[in-house]
Amino acid sequence: MFDFLVDLLNIPSPTGNTTAAIDFVAAALKEFPLDIERTRKGALVATWPGSASTHPRALTAHVDTLVAMVRAIKSDGRFATD
Repeated sequence: MFDFLVDLLNIPSPTGNTTAAIDFVAAALKEFPLDIERTRKGALVATWPGSASTHPRALTAHVDTLVAMVRAIKSDGRFATD
């Protein structure tokens, strides 16, 4: 997991240009029994069918890098960008 995350984080992926990062994640997911597709906007959707479809669950994440320059992290956990 550590190596995967380091490799992913080393892929430049500014907002709007995440193809390389999405390709990397898609390649890593191929070893699992998933149905993988991409939306027309380039998002990756991986479905892992279960024994029942009455209680679906979802996990979401993004692979783009932060576009704002973070100057500090406030006491409430939010980013200070100005």
